[in-house]
Amino acid sequence: MIDDDDDGKVSENIVGPGSPLDVQATAKSAGRVRITIRSLDGAVLRTIVDQDVGVGETVRETWDGKNTSASALSAGIYVLHIETPGVVK
Repeated sequence: MIDDDDDGKVSENIVGPGSPLDVQATAKSAGRVRITIRSLDGAVLRTIVDQDVGVGETVRETWDGKNTSASALSAGIYVLHIETPGVVK
C-alpha cells in the first residue's frame, strides 16, 4: 500500500525475523507523534515513538522486532500505526 496524499506517505514494509525496520514520520503541525506496532486485532505491542514535535520536525526510530518486554515477536503480520497532529495512518 502506498498513500501519497497531502498527509504524508506510508509504504508497505516486509521485514524478516531479526531484520530491523526504520520508521520515520514528519509532523505538518506542532503536537504529539506516536508510532506503535500493533497486532492485527489492534493491541499495542510496542511504542516506538511518543514525543512532542514542532512544525515540520521529523522523528526517526528503528524497530528491532521486539515487544515492550524486549521479547522477540514471532513471525507474523503486524501493523505500523502512525499518529501525527491531525493525521492517523
